[in-house]
Amino acid sequence: MPESKMNKTREKADLLWGLFSEAAERITDEQLQQLLSGDARLSVTVRLKQSARNSQKPPISMAEYREDFDDVRNRLASAKTRDECAILTGYILPEKEDLFAFAKFLHIPVQWGESRNRLREKIVEMTAGARIDADIIRRRR
Repeated sequence: MPESKMNKTREKADLLWGLFSEAAERITDEQLQQLLSGDARLSVTVRLKQSARNSQKPPISMAEYREDFDDVRNRLASAKTRDECAILTGYILPEKEDLFAFAKFLHIPVQWGESRNRLREKIVEMTAGARIDADIIRRRR
């Protein structure tokens, strides 16, 4: 085995040994007896920290959403106020993934780390908000 691969394997083993040592300290005597008797088994789950989860981009296929998003855009454009648009947005697009995909569909610059509320604000401003502002400007002339 090449030296670099052996070093990586050793690093992984050291990391796992440390993690298992920490976990072993938390196991109660009752849990240990269950493990030894075969009534329980030990499993390892790898979970991302919240900050790592927020930085990952969701897989988005615009082809899936195109037909639905055309309808959503039309419904939001018909809103009379920003508040009405925000309520509709929350009702139609309840999940962050939906808001993010819809914002991308509208070509709104967004980042995955943005909050659900911030995504909703951007969508409202780019749909009903822009139309409302344009109507106000037209009336002033």
